[in-house]
Amino acid sequence: MESPSSSTKTFVAIVNPAAGGGRCGRRAPAAIAQLRRVGVEVETRETTANGDAIRIARQAYDEGYRNFIAAGGDGTCFEVLNGLAPHGLEFGLENGIEAGGQRASLAVLPLGTGNSFLREFTTDGADRAIQALIEGQRRRCDVLRLTHRDGHAYFVNLFGFGFAADVTINTLRGRYKRYGALGYVLGVLHTVIRLRHPILPTRAAGGELDSRPLTFLCVCNSRYTAGAMLMAPAASVNDGLADLVRVEALGRFDIVRTFPKIYRGTHLEHPAVSAHSSPKIEFETTEEVEVMVDGEILKIVPQSIEVLPGALEVCI
Repeated sequence: MESPSSSTKTFVAIVNPAAGGGRCGRRAPAAIAQLRRVGVEVETRETTANGDAIRIARQAYDEGYRNFIAAGGDGTCFEVLNGLAPHGLEFGLENGIEAGGQRASLAVLPLGTGNSFLREFTTDGADRAIQALIEGQRRRCDVLRLTHRDGHAYFVNLFGFGFAADVTINTLRGRYKRYGALGYVLGVLHTVIRLRHPILPTRAAGGELDSRPLTFLCVCNSRYTAGAMLMAPAASVNDGLADLVRVEALGRFDIVRTFPKIYRGTHLEHPAVSAHSSPKIEFETTEEVEVMVDGEILKIVPQSIEVLPGALEVCI
């Protein structure tokens, strides 16, 4: 183990070699070698199963490391963040730094299928992420804390319920994941065929409870989802607010006609679509539901989503 003084300068690269159908495992060594050639200290630790990145990040943080690289896709970033939370985040007197933790920094190398969070800052992907690491560029970013019946989950990009979650479920659990971006489109078509209109009673801070059937509901920290979909055009990763995008019950034809508009952000013009910005979103349900959180599927009883302003330092 390195001494505390050296570990605070070293980046721990948590690599998911299976991400992107194995592309991350093939591309990560060259990216890390490029960083080392210009003097960035990097220690590599690989995952072998779901949940490994959480354990590895938490262990490295406890060992004194404070700089992390998530090399993989959205799911890898989600796990690393949750391994660092709450003590690697900075968000007040009861948790995080002021309760004895120390702020961690996180860089993202999108070497898997993709990373929607990084798309908020650049379209150059891994090249831009590597350059930011070399130049030591950092900025503060909001983190969203999802509270559910059994605990908390932390995320930086997107919470989805209904159609938005079902597409991911059908893509990951079906035969489509291996086809990359095309697989996501196939997952969309699969979900349209099996369309449902669930209910998740929701309230934005200061608003009324909305219990109407819906097509989908998203809570966004950044503008993009699934790489290039402009789900929440007005969202910002550092405004202290979450953007709630809600789509009321639509028929199959209307979904097929409206869905492409998400890539331009013009889906918000549809009369069945509403968007609100709020520091806190509350849910009133006792039922366990499947939701998508930064590319991961969780089966939970959701209670609230709260913005933790500027809680994470990102290298970008």
